[in-house]
Amino acid sequence: MLLSSLIWSLLSWSIFAWPGAPLPATPGGQGPATREVYGNVTDLKDTPVAGASVSVGTDSRTLVVTNSEGRFLLKGSALEFRLLITSAGYHDTSVVVPAASTAFNARLRPIANYKRQFKRQYKSAKRAYKN
Repeated sequence: MLLSSLIWSLLSWSIFAWPGAPLPATPGGQGPATREVYGNVTDLKDTPVAGASVSVGTDSRTLVVTNSEGRFLLKGSALEFRLLITSAGYHDTSVVVPAASTAFNARLRPIANYKRQFKRQYKSAKRAYKN
């Protein structure tokens, strides 16, 4: 029993000791304030982009995916979010959401001839795999 509680305390301490890990809530305190940011991701024709990845910078722990209507909800403790939005067939987009804002719309720019480029890369990868 003592050994398991010692191991648990070491594991929980090491989780919070990693750089970039969230700070634990202080006893009797509220902990870091959380903020919600929501928005829509569309293409240049205002068509919703479903399945687009939205994250705070390159941090994969804060990654969310847009729904079928291109909407998402992201929670975090940062005052100013620098969001990275990626989706297949579109250029990666970086958006800064200031502290005063909670909602925004992002528009993704499509990659020209994406299907042709994807098909060419797929064929060359298949040939390389066979050799």
